Amino acid sequence: MTYFGRLFQSSCRNIKNGGGVLNYIIHIITLEKIFILFTILFAFFMPLFEGIASTMMILSIISGCFLLKRYDFNIGSFKGYFLVKIIMLFFMIIFIVTLFSTNRLESLNKYVGLVKCVLPFFLLIGLKESKARDLIKPLPIFVAFLLGTTCASLYSIYQYIHTGQLYVTAFYGHHAVFGSFMELSLPITLALLFVAETKRQQVFYIISGIICLVALIMTQARGPWIASFAGMVTVAILFRHRIMMHKRKALFCTLFLLCVIILAAPLYSKRVVTLVDPQWASNYIRVMIWKSTLQMIHDYPLVGVGLDQFSSIYNPLYLNPLSPERFHGHGHNTYLTFAAECGLIGLIAFMALLYGVFHTLWIQMKAHSRNPYVIACIGIFIALLVNSLVDRIFWEARLAKLFWLFMGLMIYNSKDLQRK
Repeated sequence: MTYFGRLFQSSCRNIKNGGGVLNYIIHIITLEKIFILFTILFAFFMPLFEGIASTMMILSIISGCFLLKRYDFNIGSFKGYFLVKIIMLFFMIIFIVTLFSTNRLESLNKYVGLVKCVLPFFLLIGLKESKARDLIKPLPIFVAFLLGTTCASLYSIYQYIHTGQLYVTAFYGHHAVFGSFMELSLPITLALLFVAETKRQQVFYIISGIICLVALIMTQARGPWIASFAGMVTVAILFRHRIMMHKRKALFCTLFLLCVIILAAPLYSKRVVTLVDPQWASNYIRVMIWKSTLQMIHDYPLVGVGLDQFSSIYNPLYLNPLSPERFHGHGHNTYLTFAAECGLIGLIAFMALLYGVFHTLWIQMKAHSRNPYVIACIGIFIALLVNSLVDRIFWEARLAKLFWLFMGLMIYNSKDLQRK
């Protein structure tokens, strides 16, 4: 039974036992349930409406802070987590680098935005290291996100039917941004499908996955295509024992997926060819950007030009005169962009952060090799790393908030292994 189903049943019992409407409201509205509700709404609305999702995140963090106070938050245990130490070290180094920015005020504003992305993670680790260890069940939050992406995907399919135009964007302004949400939803869907206990759950995950896959194809976003595929393959490899246990089901699902892909071929066949076409505009423009960005790194080697200052320095000074595009907001590569903005010092700090995430996932995987949340997070992490090769995606605020939320949920739901 779902979280909402159990909540409804307990509420009905409370009214039936003569508690009355007032007692019913008091029973329902508790700080713990408010926190869980806001977190669920945050995960649901992020693929749909960023403004509402950000509000829900703020309310979730505020209610979570009250919970930390109520449940005797242990800051010593909190700081003992390996990944927490790495994140704090990362932000300390980036703050120092930011002081040398070409526009300190804008860079500090961007720095605050990066910090906001990891607040859900810090909050969940804090709750784990208090007396609220069994308060949160990850499944409703993951499912809420899948519902949100499914709704957004349905709207994007409607966009295509209504306009006849590909490069759908759903509720966001760019097809690649919307497509990047699938880098999170498809690995999660596949991981939860492998451990689904009921037919209803299996049907939901299959339908959600197909809708999101079709929407992903319609975005025509090549980076999310490759990254989502990499994330799903990672999940399938890590769940290979389940595949071997259910060979017939696995074969049927694979054939069904192939049928969907073949039927959708007219939507992507021409776009796929451009992946290996060096004369395709998007391809050679990216090569130009990467070469110019390397020159920019050479000129600002240690501390870079400052967070969020790539475009203000690159476009007037480093833009290739042969480029048909006269403005670039970033280097179309997370690692190069980070090196250009924060220098080699910042890049080393970023790579250390990635190592911290990898180390955490590796420890979790060894201890919980069949945990769907661990495997889903590994798939998401691989997808983000892959897409980061061709776009500035890892610290894209909407995706980063969700990624760190899922990482926090994974650790919250696990044993105390992260101090290693």
